[in-house]
This record gives sequence, C-alpha cells and structure tokens, in this order.
Amino acid sequence: MKCGIIGNRKIEFKNLLELKLRDLFENLINNEKVDTFIFGSKSEFDDLCWQIISDLQNTYNIEMINYFCGFEKPMLKKYKVIGQKYYDKINKPANVINAGKYLYIERNKAIINDSDLMVFYCNEKYTPDFTHSGTKIAYDYAIKMKKKCVNIYNLKNQSN
Repeated sequence: MKCGIIGNRKIEFKNLLELKLRDLFENLINNEKVDTFIFGSKSEFDDLCWQIISDLQNTYNIEMINYFCGFEKPMLKKYKVIGQKYYDKINKPANVINAGKYLYIERNKAIINDSDLMVFYCNEKYTPDFTHSGTKIAYDYAIKMKKKCVNIYNLKNQSN
C-alpha cells in the first residue's frame, strides 16, 4: 500500500508534529500495511516526514519515492539523492514535463493518483505571499478523488 505525503512549506509545532507523525506512520505500516511513501519536495513538512521515515527504515521494510519536479538537481542514476536526502526511487511524472507554472500542482496530483492514502499538513488558512496554497489545492483534489486522507494539522491540538 502506498502513502503520499504533501504539506505546507512552513510548519508549526515541529516537536509535537514529530511525535504524532512517528505514531501515525508506525500505525500505517503495521495496521494499514503501508510499504511505500511518496514525497514531493521543498517543504518543511516533507523534510520532517523524510527524517522520520528514513529512521523507520532501520526497523521496517519500507520504500521512499520522490516525485521530482525538475528544479532540484538530483544525482538520479548513481545516488538517488535530492539535496541531502536519499530516496529508494526518484520518479519524474510525465504530467509535470509541460506543466509550466502548474508543475507542483500536477506533481501533487500524480502523488495523489498513485497513492492509496494521503498524509497532509494542510493549514487551510495558510496562503504563501506569492500564490494560492498548492497544498490546499492538493487536499481538495484528494478529497474529490475519494482518497483516505489524514490532515495532521488538525491533530496538533489533540493530546496523545
């Protein structure tokens, strides 16, 4: 089973989120039989999830895939690295090639379409200075596609 991960570029409550995400990911691995996590890039949420799942790879047989947009400079063939992050696979979805300024929206749609369930960090009030929230667009699309979604942002005020 595949789990997509999409979130706002900036996150709040990082320490609390880390605890909740670790519990959530272990639950998804153990109870939902998730064995693959699909990432985008360029957000604090992706970075935090990557750190947690990378650590969980020491315990569980899980795979991390990055859906690459093209701005990062990965060493695709030899190392499967984007920035300082290692992935088991890197995929450049065909729908982003000619997407122009919508490439992140199209990349997010590819993540959602290829995932069985989604984990979001979607602050519905967050709007970057330069545009509409791509995360909110992705979240609405996932709901429309009837994907099982967890918005971890909504869990931030709940105790463990």
